[in-house]
Amino acid sequence: MIVRSAQFNKLVTHTYPVLLLAFGLASFALTGSVAAQDNKYATAAELGLMQGFPPPPDKQVTKANALLKAPFNRWSYLHMRMIYPSAPIPAAEKPAPISKTIDWSIEELKIEEPGTGAMTDMASYLKKTYTDAIVVIRGDQIVYENT
Repeated sequence: MIVRSAQFNKLVTHTYPVLLLAFGLASFALTGSVAAQDNKYATAAELGLMQGFPPPPDKQVTKANALLKAPFNRWSYLHMRMIYPSAPIPAAEKPAPISKTIDWSIEELKIEEPGTGAMTDMASYLKKTYTDAIVVIRGDQIVYENT
């Protein structure tokens, strides 16, 4: 006996297009992987990260490489709940105002690169880690913002 519920129908109608899209992206990633290796702005899919089952060892994103190591962080930030326990935090009903007092000396900080121990400046570090944006909040003030 086959029983189909509204949940099953919703699952089927929403999952199959996603699977086809994922298959298409995986196919693109496999065919374009050589070009992607040369593109420093290639996406995780273009680089073949976490593609296939199991993914090849050099394409696996783990707790050891997920947060600070490019290009693995391209995949991990979009899939954080798969790596670390997390919970949704609902938005406040009424937003709290926050002031902005930028401390430009943050740009002069030297940062130790993970794994190498080499010191680098903030701008270089953000570029090397493919950081799209960063906001530093101290108390109830934004003290640094780079987007």
